[in-house]
Amino acid sequence: MSIVPNFPHQKDTAKRAEPVDRLTVARAELAAPTPEQLEIRRRTRLAKWSQIITLLFVTLELGILFRVVLKLIAANPASPFAQFMYQMTELFLAPFAGLTATPAVNGSVLEIPALIAMAAYGALYLLVMRIMWVTFNPAKARDAAKYEPDL
Repeated sequence: MSIVPNFPHQKDTAKRAEPVDRLTVARAELAAPTPEQLEIRRRTRLAKWSQIITLLFVTLELGILFRVVLKLIAANPASPFAQFMYQMTELFLAPFAGLTATPAVNGSVLEIPALIAMAAYGALYLLVMRIMWVTFNPAKARDAAKYEPDL
């Protein structure tokens, strides 16, 4: 036997609420989304697009990195993996072709234009992400109204 005080402000848990028609509640929620729900949906879509863009840029950066390493260790260009990496990254490195000299020693090649391309695509990624978040996630006036300066 346990002794639990019954305070006047507590609700009686023994009473059961009437059953709720879940279908009616679900339809009502779908019919009129609240501003908070709309904000959550918008931010979720924006986050999903951010993830997709990040995946594309990371894949590109890794492809170029693999190419630089394969050239640096003088990998066999007839290898299927090396051919795939060279063909996949050729299009993205075309704007940087001939930008600087490419030092080579005993078959090892240091592709400086590929390293510059990695830096350029990294900067482009940061720029695209920033523009996307600033454009589609603007500061709200209500957020500014919440600000209380320290006095």
